[in-house]
Amino acid sequence: MTDTPVLHTVTDDTALADDAFESRAIAVLELLGARGALHLRGHGTSGRRLYQLAHALHPVAARTGSWLVINDRVDVALAAGVTCVQLGGGSLDAATVRTLPGTTGWRLGVSVHSSEAAARASAAGASWVLAGHVFDTATHAGDPGRGLAFVSAVRAATTLPLIAIGGIAPRDVRDVLAAGADGIAVLGQIWGQPDPAAASATFLAEWR
Repeated sequence: MTDTPVLHTVTDDTALADDAFESRAIAVLELLGARGALHLRGHGTSGRRLYQLAHALHPVAARTGSWLVINDRVDVALAAGVTCVQLGGGSLDAATVRTLPGTTGWRLGVSVHSSEAAARASAAGASWVLAGHVFDTATHAGDPGRGLAFVSAVRAATTLPLIAIGGIAPRDVRDVLAAGADGIAVLGQIWGQPDPAAASATFLAEWR
């Protein structure tokens, strides 16, 4: 296991549009410390808004030892000085990002949906893989979860840190880790809750 955080809290457009998001995000980063990462992900959110949030949250992440991760938007990460990026299916591939000026030393996560994709991510220079979706989730309505066997198959395909995502509740954490994941990523059960920091603490408790 590397220093890759064990709990990744992933936003969506709804979370980012909340007027209280910045203060909520700061509370989450304070709670997570070095055990957590906050992913700014919002496919419909403007680059300006993502940059403003990244600029505000980056110093907090640095102070607390947590990771601030920009999803997909390499340009925003470069502008804000953020060095952790999650690359999805529509993003540049990891090998290409590593050739860009200013990306030396970046940590690059790659989203994968198969063991074959995990192997390709390893070869392309990924720092970790985000594998999903594991269980049924509203984010992928009508698309059944791939299950714990999927986690095990991805584990067998790569030695990179493996972060599992998709419908994972606190009660599922230990089973997902036993299947081969090094950590988990959560969206709705963090940002959809009245107190995201308290929800994050509930997940972190599963590692104690």
